[in-house]
Amino acid sequence: GIGVGGNRVYTIQYRDLGAVVSDTPIRIYDPTRENVLDRVLDEGIVIDAYVRVSLVGIDLVSVEARIVVASVETYLRYAEAIGVTPPVSRPLVPAGVPAELDRVRAENVELRKRLEELT
Repeated sequence: GIGVGGNRVYTIQYRDLGAVVSDTPIRIYDPTRENVLDRVLDEGIVIDAYVRVSLVGIDLVSVEARIVVASVETYLRYAEAIGVTPPVSRPLVPAGVPAELDRVRAENVELRKRLEELT
């Protein structure tokens, strides 16, 4: 499995994306239902997802998810290797950003009024 037997485990990051990779050798498995279930419970699967939707530099929606499928024993054994840490909080909003948000909202209201007058 990943990180076992002295194999290196490291992360690759690109902008807002990241991946955990290892130089663990590939093993061929017979893809029967029993073998797949046994492997998932023995080795585990981790799926990390982070989605952020921003408009004019303001986060509208931010979703973080980590899905772990493994036996409890496997999960506890590899918790550190898969980076199970407290979820990262959203960054603090810098000073001045709330005022800018209020300004943009007010401008939006004004523009909507002008648009209604034109139609």
